[in-house]
Amino acid sequence: MVLRSFTGPLKNRIAMPLLGPEQVKDFGRYGAVGLEMAALVFVGVKIGEWADARFGTDKIFTLVGVLFGIAAGFWSLIKLTRRANRVVAENEAAERSPDDGSTPDPESEKRP
Repeated sequence: MVLRSFTGPLKNRIAMPLLGPEQVKDFGRYGAVGLEMAALVFVGVKIGEWADARFGTDKIFTLVGVLFGIAAGFWSLIKLTRRANRVVAENEAAERSPDDGSTPDPESEKRP
């Protein structure tokens, strides 16, 4: 991680890390999860309110809409977590592979 110096108004030097493009991309991806969950719940509430007004019910569809919104938000979070775990596993596998580009022969590891 690259550090740069920042001189604030009090002339104290603070080391601040510079963010690379991958880190900024990760911040955007994971920061959007909260907004996505809130938007899904909001849409569920609005659809539920519309259905309650349409059918003359008393907040039944609003509750169902909230529950569907929460479920959709958590499903989105689960998908993002699985994708992130897959990327980490692929990166770890790439770090363990030989540097010359060849693939290891599983038979050669079995022979004494």
